[in-house]
Amino acid sequence: MKLNITLLCLLSFLQVSAQDFIQSPFQGVNLGVPVVADFDGDGELDVLGIQFSLTGFNKLVLQLNTPGNTPIEFENKVLDFEFSPLGTPALGDLDGDGDLDVIVAQHTDQQLYLIENDGAANFTKVALNIFDARDLQVIDLDGDSDLDIVGINTTDNTGNIYFNDGNQNFSTVAIPVLANGDLEYFDIADIDNDNDLDLILAYDQPSGNHILLYLNDGANNFSETKVVTNTFSGVNDLKVQDLDGDGLQDIIAIRSFSCAIFRNQGNYSFENAVLAMGADLLRRVTIGDYNGDGRMDFILSTNGDGMTWNQNISNSPLSFEQKSISGITPALSIINADLDNDGDQDLIVSNGDFWWLENQIPQAPVSITDLTPTSLAVFPNPFTDIVQIKNLPAGLYQYRITDLQGRQVLLSQTNSTELDLSSLQKGIYFLNLTNTFTQAVQYAKIVKQ
Repeated sequence: MKLNITLLCLLSFLQVSAQDFIQSPFQGVNLGVPVVADFDGDGELDVLGIQFSLTGFNKLVLQLNTPGNTPIEFENKVLDFEFSPLGTPALGDLDGDGDLDVIVAQHTDQQLYLIENDGAANFTKVALNIFDARDLQVIDLDGDSDLDIVGINTTDNTGNIYFNDGNQNFSTVAIPVLANGDLEYFDIADIDNDNDLDLILAYDQPSGNHILLYLNDGANNFSETKVVTNTFSGVNDLKVQDLDGDGLQDIIAIRSFSCAIFRNQGNYSFENAVLAMGADLLRRVTIGDYNGDGRMDFILSTNGDGMTWNQNISNSPLSFEQKSISGITPALSIINADLDNDGDQDLIVSNGDFWWLENQIPQAPVSITDLTPTSLAVFPNPFTDIVQIKNLPAGLYQYRITDLQGRQVLLSQTNSTELDLSSLQKGIYFLNLTNTFTQAVQYAKIVKQ
């Protein structure tokens, strides 16, 4: 079946009279590759990133979100550990104390360090005695309820999985990367819906394999499947997300002036189509539901022509409307975060400087060609382990949990009104519930405490 995608605006950014995002004033803060969490336990999301230096050590810098301030305000706090961090940090509660810690690589020897949080944004540096990765993700890859680390080293063209024994002792397993490839990006998702996590790797090279899928057999043995070969050189970014709401994880990637989807058809098959074109070189893509209608949109940044919100107006056919939202260029990192606790997703943007874009989009369902999602009543909320769903008709449901950055953290099925979400880390999530017979969609924002 030919993939039908209608894009209402490609090369020209549609200017609108209403302001969808309010851009923060210039902060004068050098902050790259940030991560977002409530580090000090005050209920507000904070931002931590690397302050890069051309002459000395890089430093970790924390922007503490001041509670109750309108507009949003941050307090700057430098974490001076006398080591030089590098790469993309990751978040996870590695010490099991209920707050989020940071894992980051050291510049000189690429040893990984745990920046351990006491819950009040006071941090201690702990060497993990594992090496050779700098772009990191933290996730329970082997399903044993403790957090593992996955990372790549784009300089050495290597990738590793660091399996945690539950006591912060790690065993290193190499990811089977291409020997002569130019590895640039990776993501983790359950591509084949078999309830284990697979790896997706992207290579920036003129020919050969560009996107590879490594399927997990459930025992962390990975088999290689080609997604894109000889047709997608110059990969600039990679994300995995169910963009069309069909319960299958799609691959979204950008190269040069185009953003493409590799739409998951099941059976390890993907259909390729262009989602959007830019008038300038595209740099980054991030995915989230920015208007609260239950469908996934995406944000694009360019090298010199600002940023756009690509609003999903229909999942079938998959259709987007593109709007200019900011003149920040180049945006080298974009992260979703509800900074003002108003229930929608704001944006953290970094291009050496640190910015945020406050979401002003009305959070209401819109008229679309497919089913309109409805709000889901859950209790308790916040919860600790178990969520009850009110007034849920009998039937089989697929439920999907995504984090504030739009990443899927849990996908399963249930015929019960009770969901056991004890495996989730403390934080804020979005629950999407789909009736497998009617395809009716319900959603809710949930908080794990």
